[in-house]
Amino acid sequence: MEDSASNGGALVKNPLDSLWGTVTTGVVLTVILFFVARAIMSVGVS
Repeated sequence: MEDSASNGGALVKNPLDSLWGTVTTGVVLTVILFFVARAIMSVGVS
């Protein structure tokens, strides 16, 4: 029980607070949106 309590709240850092967290998040979202857009376009074509 102590572990779950210590992991929550203010101890969890926002990944956008650091430069590398922002860059990594941007790359991950770009890759996800790329595949989603490609899937939508392939469904529309066929």
